[in-house]
Amino acid sequence: MNNLHPNLINLENEASDWVILDPTLNTRRLNRHLDKPHVAEAYALATKGYCSFERWEALENNDFYKYPRYMAVPSNGRELLRPVDADRTDWRFNQMAVGRPPKMLDFVCLRACHWNAYANLALAESLYPDYQWSVISGDFHTTVICADERWIFDLNYSPSVLGVTAEDALKSVLKDEHWMHFDELEGNRYELSFKTLKAIEFFKLADNAPMEEKAMLVGIRELLEKEPELELTDEEDLVLTLCCE
Repeated sequence: MNNLHPNLINLENEASDWVILDPTLNTRRLNRHLDKPHVAEAYALATKGYCSFERWEALENNDFYKYPRYMAVPSNGRELLRPVDADRTDWRFNQMAVGRPPKMLDFVCLRACHWNAYANLALAESLYPDYQWSVISGDFHTTVICADERWIFDLNYSPSVLGVTAEDALKSVLKDEHWMHFDELEGNRYELSFKTLKAIEFFKLADNAPMEEKAMLVGIRELLEKEPELELTDEEDLVLTLCCE
């Protein structure tokens, strides 16, 4: 990797020198930043992206014979999505405690690290604006870091949630020998993937399509079976683009 930060060059052997920050040490301050519009909107987009990506994979895995009806919907009267709305795991039952659960748990979604990192980056920059934040990403994990300080900002893995060590978090990234560093200073800020954005676009259209689900799925299968044409509708082009990603 070109221009790799010095603290990332020997990351595998120096992983134990890193630390995962616990943002709940100042809960009131954390909650204020979680409520900031640009942070809340980042989490809403990340949540929609994760859910849309999962739904598209389910659609492909069923060879376009079964439409995935499940979708993330804001709960508790909220207007914006939060990661909790897309989390279909049961880990929260092991975290139950007396009293009201911390707001931060609404912004945790297991298995969604590649999407939540987009929003965690916005939150880290809001909470700690005097530090330079970036993202490291591999096939098995994606997380926000401050390379200068050897800090990790990862709500899923934070001490008050899963309590994963910094060393294990980094090793999860490094399992992929082609892991990448996304740094805005290098003109490479971490964003949601092209496929994620296309999946969001697809389900925005499909969920509101006037035709029945069965007819829509038949149309998709027929599109994939026929010879490519020079002219495609926007909807057909969107489906083929997703299938090629």
